[in-house]
Amino acid sequence: MMKNKLPCALIGYGYWGRILEKYLRDSDYFQLRYVYAPSLTNGITFDEILADTMVEAIFLCTPIDTHYELAKQCLQHHKHVFCEKPLTKILWQAKELAFLARQNHLCLYTDYIYTMSPSIQYLKKQIGRVGDVLAIEGEIRQFGNFYVNDSVMEVLGVHLLSVVFYLLGTDREWKLTGVGILRSDERTVFEEEIQMECLDAIKVRILCSLVSAVKTRNLHVSAKRGVLCFDPLKDYTAWALFLEKKKGKYIASYEEKMAFDENNNLEYAIKGFYDHIECNSPDNLELAVAVTGFLEKIRDYPVA
Repeated sequence: MMKNKLPCALIGYGYWGRILEKYLRDSDYFQLRYVYAPSLTNGITFDEILADTMVEAIFLCTPIDTHYELAKQCLQHHKHVFCEKPLTKILWQAKELAFLARQNHLCLYTDYIYTMSPSIQYLKKQIGRVGDVLAIEGEIRQFGNFYVNDSVMEVLGVHLLSVVFYLLGTDREWKLTGVGILRSDERTVFEEEIQMECLDAIKVRILCSLVSAVKTRNLHVSAKRGVLCFDPLKDYTAWALFLEKKKGKYIASYEEKMAFDENNNLEYAIKGFYDHIECNSPDNLELAVAVTGFLEKIRDYPVA
C-alpha cells in the first residue's frame, strides 16, 4: 500500500544538506517542497516556510550552534523536526526542545545514523547473550570535515557515544573519568580521547580524530560471556564470539560473522522519523538529550 508522502522542507545546503536532499527527493515517505539556505537565491525565506501550513516536517542540516533556535521556531510552528547530530551542545537547550516537542505532540528526531546501522542493531540483540558488559572501546578516525568551533567529539565522536547509550540504555548514571586532547588549536579540537564509567563498573574509551590519514570505524564490546565487534569498513561488519567456562577457563563456544549493507542507514533514519510521525513508533529524544548532556560534561572537564 502506498504511503501518503509528508510535505517537508530542508533547511541548510552544505555538504550533508546536499546528500540529504537527494534522499528526500527519492523518498517514499516525504515530498520535498522547499530547500532553504542563506546562500541560495530561490526566492523562499525561512519565515515563509514556517508559515506554510502544508509543510509538516522540517529537516535541519545547519551548523550545530543554530540547532536550538531553528528547531525551537519549527516546533513553535507545529512542525516535526529531523535534526542533524548533535541536537544541541548545551543540555538546557536540548531539554527545552524536548519539552516543546512532547508538549505539542511533535516528533523531534536527531540523526544518530549509527543507531540505525543493521550491524549495530545486530549487536544490540546479542547483548543479552554475552552477559554483563565489562568494557567498550571505539575508534572513529578520518581526515576532515572541519567545522570552526565544533570539536571532533561533537562532529564525529557523537556517533560512537550515541551507540554506547543505544546499546546500554540512557538510564545508567555515567561519569567522565578522563579527557585527553591530542590535537587542537585555539578554536577547536581535532583529536580527542575520552574515558567514562557507569555505576555498573562498565568502562568505555572512545578515540576520535579528524586528522587521520586512515579512515577507521570500529567498536568492541567485552562482556562476561562473549565479545561483540562492529566495523562497517570490513567484509564482516558485525562479529560475535560467545564464550563458555570449562574447568575454570573461558573457551570459545560459538562464533558468528555477519555482513550487513551499511549504505542505507540515512534512508532507515528518514523512515524512522516518518514512522514516529505516522505510527507513533519510538523516537530517540531521550538518547539525543543524554548525548548532549555528556557533550557538556566533556567540554567542562578540566584538562591539564
